[in-house]
Amino acid sequence: MAININMFRGKEEVSQDILRYCRNKHDRLNVISYFYNTATIFLATIFYYLNNSKSIVYITNEVEDKIEILNHINKEKYVYLKDSLQEVKDKMIICNYNRA
Repeated sequence: MAININMFRGKEEVSQDILRYCRNKHDRLNVISYFYNTATIFLATIFYYLNNSKSIVYITNEVEDKIEILNHINKEKYVYLKDSLQEVKDKMIICNYNRA
């Protein structure tokens, strides 16, 4: 199922559409975005997944100490994958494109 997002709709409305899509028994949400977009539109969905013991793999090319979305998430809730051989069992794994 594809989400048709109108560019002129409000951020909160789009955020709720994404959350509704993910709550509707979809096991995966793949997003490809331009580098200048904000990821905060996914916060409601990320918190829903974390609170319901679901896994998240967040792939970004942002510099590790400047990942915007991490300003909103407790450090205990995620791990940054620096090595592709590193084994992790955390709910939220963050890595760059090369490590994915």
